[in-house]
Amino acid sequence: MLNRWLPLILLFTFSTYAAQENMGKGKVTVSGEIVESACTISTDDIWQEIDFGNLSLGEFAEGNTPASMPLSIQLINCALDKRDGAAWSSASITFDGERDKYFSDMFAMTGDGKGIGINLTDIKGNKAIPGQSLPDVLIQEETTYLNFNLTLERNGDVLTPGKLSSFLRFMVSYQ
Repeated sequence: MLNRWLPLILLFTFSTYAAQENMGKGKVTVSGEIVESACTISTDDIWQEIDFGNLSLGEFAEGNTPASMPLSIQLINCALDKRDGAAWSSASITFDGERDKYFSDMFAMTGDGKGIGINLTDIKGNKAIPGQSLPDVLIQEETTYLNFNLTLERNGDVLTPGKLSSFLRFMVSYQ
């Protein structure tokens, strides 16, 4: 009887030993790229969630002021001197995301709700169009604040209640 189980016991023992050898071990892959850049985007601003909460249909009736919220991106550790002796002077930001199907200069919202898109403007009133750079902003030594306003506005679809969301990406370029 013992001879019949011996290969099974040995196999189990070997498998357990092999598994124990890898227990408590892991692997981390680290990568990155060194770039010459005027500033760094604050880690608090890289991923932002803006919640408009519950809004009534009446808030979007004709003539009403639409809902809006501020959006701020902080550029930190700004050093204006380049390695080649020149100097950084400005930054431009490009927002990208799904375009609204009714107004190509608005960002789309998806979900059960319908009839709302996003307008995004800088503090000077320049409108962010998906995939296009906003006008350059002068950067300051150490810290520069880029401030925007997100506004939910009617688009050409029938206004329908329901959850809505959107995902906007941004890229900062320095000159």
